[in-house]
Amino acid sequence: MPRIPRVRAVPWLVVAELVMAARRHWHLLEPAERARLRDLVTRSRGRRGNLTPDEREDLRYLVRRLEPGGLAREALLPRGRLRRRR
Repeated sequence: MPRIPRVRAVPWLVVAELVMAARRHWHLLEPAERARLRDLVTRSRGRRGNLTPDEREDLRYLVRRLEPGGLAREALLPRGRLRRRR
């Protein structure tokens, strides 16, 4: 009888917190900006070289508006998990 590999349990609460944080940051953009970002990412196909210099600048601007540093902090230190003791 073949052995079935063990599947690690997925920490669903952590996954849910990450999804909610990503959603909060996605909604920092206006609907038109979200559509433009989707268009640029699709057009680039993962390569900045597929975009014109103006499109690259637009992409940089929109990504900065998403506040990736704040998203990274939220991902590393989810709310309520780390509290300082006084």
